[in-house]
Amino acid sequence: MRRMYVLFLFGISILAVHAQKDPIYRIGIEIGGGVLEGNTIGDKWNIRQDVGGYSSHNLPHDHEFGSNSSFISMGIKSQVSLLNERIDILSGLHFTMFNTSIKNHRNNVIYLRMDNPNAVEFYKISGINEKVGYLSIPLEMNYHFFRRNVFKRSRISLFGKAGAEAGIKLYGNTNINFVSDAMKSHEKEVLQSRNLKLNNFYSTFYLGCGFQFTDGNDIQYSYEVKLPGALLTKNNSNIIRPNAFVSAHLSVKFPIQLILKK
Repeated sequence: MRRMYVLFLFGISILAVHAQKDPIYRIGIEIGGGVLEGNTIGDKWNIRQDVGGYSSHNLPHDHEFGSNSSFISMGIKSQVSLLNERIDILSGLHFTMFNTSIKNHRNNVIYLRMDNPNAVEFYKISGINEKVGYLSIPLEMNYHFFRRNVFKRSRISLFGKAGAEAGIKLYGNTNINFVSDAMKSHEKEVLQSRNLKLNNFYSTFYLGCGFQFTDGNDIQYSYEVKLPGALLTKNNSNIIRPNAFVSAHLSVKFPIQLILKK
């Protein structure tokens, strides 16, 4: 996967050098969200499972306990369109917030095991929550394989996407929800015993597809789906081992010429 990442960056660089005739520049905003796929890190949290119980991730709520992980993203993107707007190269700045949790879907109580030299203790908790925020720079290429003019001076298109993203951690927080508020004072002790560690770096590689409408002022409105993308870095969560993600995004981009005229 890392080899594909390097080849992708190299291919975009070559394309940008050899396709500089009459480029069209745009800038805009993008919002989106999705889910992370992976396995619950049960060994780190040492959660007791009763007889017949089992865990799951992002599955229906009929399991003993399970984890759920979603994220939202927003950012600013610049775009240069080449080869008669057949190909777009995009980059910018993204902020992504991951929200991950562990809950017992059967009776809302989880028994968290704590070992000490004298006895085995269990804390009754209702869940574990984690929020992690990353600021990243994406680099993407869109190829428009279908285009058709509609109305006056407007057009629609379908495109395929390949992209990569790399960033740094801005924020990370893990907390435990105890059944009894009186046990809240033990949260720091429990978290320290789990040897929690979040990666300061974040990178992905992904493919996708989308639909785009361009109006008479050359403003572009896009909807795209990123197919199962791969996380190239590890330890981006203390609750699951993420290995893939799926997301959907909306964006609007304005021609630089239109902004300068205003």
